[in-house]
Amino acid sequence: MENKVISLSEDATKLLALIPLDGGFIGNTTLQRSSQLGDNYWKVRDELLASGQIILGKGRGGSVARRPLESAPEAAVEELAKAASE
Repeated sequence: MENKVISLSEDATKLLALIPLDGGFIGNTTLQRSSQLGDNYWKVRDELLASGQIILGKGRGGSVARRPLESAPEAAVEELAKAASE
């Protein structure tokens, strides 16, 4: 299998760092406020979703969680570890 390096924007890397490492969900409203991305939040969240870094959950404003490592694309595992260490 070919390893692909996933390149995330600086904002996406920062947003990913705010999402719990334990796989727990965090609400979009809470995450939007703590990220201070303003209206750009949804674009950045969608970048993480499209790259396979996060999954969507439920909730009044919706929620997200990190994709479990065992189901994440192999190339994403390195990026997850890098973002978590920052």
